[in-house]
Amino acid sequence: MEAQVPTNQKPSSLSPVVQKPPFSARVKDDWHDNKIKYLMALPVIIYFLIFSYKPMYGLLMVFQDYTPRLGISGSTWIGFDNFVRFFNDPNATRIVVNTFNISIWSLIFGFPAPIILALLINEIKNKVFKRTVQTISYMPYFISLVVMCSLIKFFTQSDGLIPDFLAFFGVQRTNLLASPGAFIPIMCFREFGKGLVGIRLSI
Repeated sequence: MEAQVPTNQKPSSLSPVVQKPPFSARVKDDWHDNKIKYLMALPVIIYFLIFSYKPMYGLLMVFQDYTPRLGISGSTWIGFDNFVRFFNDPNATRIVVNTFNISIWSLIFGFPAPIILALLINEIKNKVFKRTVQTISYMPYFISLVVMCSLIKFFTQSDGLIPDFLAFFGVQRTNLLASPGAFIPIMCFREFGKGLVGIRLSI
């Protein structure tokens, strides 16, 4: 006969209690196991702290009567007075509208164009031509911002290359950077070039 196993017995609820090590011990163990990784990440963390997070401290200046001699910590707090003065300015609406126009048009022309260029380069079968196009598209990355601004000024001032070209077709010479109708297209073109280089560096 087989032995009958009683079914009315409940399993023991007692189990050994495992104590979690204290937080300091866990931190110490984690540092011991991953210290090389943390040391490798340290320069990146320092970079972002200095160049991304520290400048946010400057946002406090909008609530101050800022004086460079006194700095942020010593300048007088004036609350929202700077905002009131800005929105009472008759040019405030134009400034806000122009800012939105530049941002929207830069996004429209600057976002899809680099992606289209990357896809077109990817479809090139001739390796020599493909590498040549890639090299040329990298070149603006090595031009400093000062040189880029100087080139824009050189091309757009009243005796620059673009006004010379337009004057050949009978268009009156003008300083394009000082022309309200040409300023936004120039800014959009600059953003287009910057985005073009950025997407090329990522593929």
